[in-house]
Amino acid sequence: MTTYAAELGAVSRYPNTLCIATLDRCANTCGSSPCTATGTKCWNTYFTCKDKAHFSKTTLDHEYTSVKSPLPFPGPRPYIDDVKYIPTEIKDNLTISGRVSITLRDEPELTDIGLDPYYSTRSTIQGTYAKKLVARNPNYKGRPVKIYNGFYGLAKGDFVQRFDGIIDNITIKRGGWVIEVADLLKKLADIDVPAKSTIKLAAAIDATQVQLSLTDATDLDAANGYVRIGDEIIFYLLKTGNQLSGCIRGCFSTTAEAHNQNDKVQKCRYYAPQSAYDILLAMLQTDAGIAAGSIDSTAFALWKAFDADMPYFSAIISEPIKLSKLFFEIIDLIDCKCWVGEDLKITIRKNLPNYPGRTYQTFTDADNIIANSISVDLNAKSRVSRISIYWNKTAIGKDEEISSYNCLDVFTDVEGEGANLYNESVEKKVYCRWLRLDYMDEDLVIAYMRRVGARMLRLCKNPLPIITFDVELKDSGVKTGDMVKITTSALCEADGSPLTNVVSQIVKREEKGNKVSLRAMKFPKQKVGFIQSATGAVDYTSATDAQKEYGFIASATTNQMSNGDEAYYTY
Repeated sequence: MTTYAAELGAVSRYPNTLCIATLDRCANTCGSSPCTATGTKCWNTYFTCKDKAHFSKTTLDHEYTSVKSPLPFPGPRPYIDDVKYIPTEIKDNLTISGRVSITLRDEPELTDIGLDPYYSTRSTIQGTYAKKLVARNPNYKGRPVKIYNGFYGLAKGDFVQRFDGIIDNITIKRGGWVIEVADLLKKLADIDVPAKSTIKLAAAIDATQVQLSLTDATDLDAANGYVRIGDEIIFYLLKTGNQLSGCIRGCFSTTAEAHNQNDKVQKCRYYAPQSAYDILLAMLQTDAGIAAGSIDSTAFALWKAFDADMPYFSAIISEPIKLSKLFFEIIDLIDCKCWVGEDLKITIRKNLPNYPGRTYQTFTDADNIIANSISVDLNAKSRVSRISIYWNKTAIGKDEEISSYNCLDVFTDVEGEGANLYNESVEKKVYCRWLRLDYMDEDLVIAYMRRVGARMLRLCKNPLPIITFDVELKDSGVKTGDMVKITTSALCEADGSPLTNVVSQIVKREEKGNKVSLRAMKFPKQKVGFIQSATGAVDYTSATDAQKEYGFIASATTNQMSNGDEAYYTY
């Protein structure tokens, strides 16, 4: 039986790319109940629909394969000229989404099969495939695209998926068109939470009324929820038609007040107190509508358990904010990074250079790194000397206005700011809407803020060099986000000896023909503390690398290990 893996090793083969773009489609038949449209038929898309009240949304797959190889199976159009991949890149406080640019050919379409369910009723058919596709589906942005690699002779089910994303843009070019596809995390940047509202008060209310009449409550949650009118946040218990009842006025320390007819009513998004990791999953699955199968649930569960003593996060979002901003605010606060892995799943990892049981792929000048391919960006801009965390935010305050926050913690690297070291103050401001004193024990929240601020400063008090190098395909098993150890003469110790076993994180991985280009960020030493039992305890100087993933007792006078290494830091 022919398989993808077998074809990879074949002497002669026809490689093929399969692209599946899934666009919206109406499930009804134009002019037949429940559709009441008359006259010229539509094209079963929302934009062309003549009876939008009865539009029944479903989807239709549009399939394309490589133009330069035989059709691998019936169905797809052989339009793909070129596919270019731009890999994801992990950066501080955010992730640059991976992208794919698909260049396709266009051609006159005189049958409209697959584009027009009523083509046989048209008096004339004109135009080109791509132009008609976007004219009938101008709402293509955000629609899913899957890309598969395979070979001529393989069944569709034997093609291997290479990318999973959403359409970001389509460009029509002379003789062709280009689909720009971004990975699933890009979806968060296109979503407002809560959605912008056009709801208004249908009648004026005073400061005590517990029933509200609205112009249109369709987009509000049916059971209960929160709305904002002016500077007041109101909880409602029940929605009946355009009426909200059982209202509690002046929530989240806002003031109940009178409001006029036609005042704007904004739906709020409330994240009830819970684990930060559960909020992240709710953002991905509920707010962004990303399928659970596209999320690395094992990684989220692992780090949720690791942070079991973390205080609950919570927020009331009363004005539209990009979901990506909210998401990466939490990622930063819990000291993590998040990206789409090579398995096409959104994953998460704590900023820990070591973790008990972890294994590392090693890269050395002698054995792995291709000669003359290595470069080092000392990354001076990554250094921060003080962290200012503004927290305990008021419900209706502006996001990045200091006056909106009731608490401030500042963490300073005094030595680093001194004249004998960097002689410069570089501040990172963190605005935290996710921890407040109205639902959590004050001492617990304060203690957590002190820990997270100290960790942030510890991570970036010195520059974090970026090491870029190429490796052969034999070393291509390393994945984006993996922690690795690098030994190279491109960086050295103070005595001139090469840096050895430098723990770094792969922040970008790009395949380039018969080699792989890797970009790694060097981590400072920041250890998970663990005091060994007397049984089986070893001295630090004779410990294995695996044993050093745990903790050892440093000298109380020098704060160093027995061989002079920098001491461990308790996470």
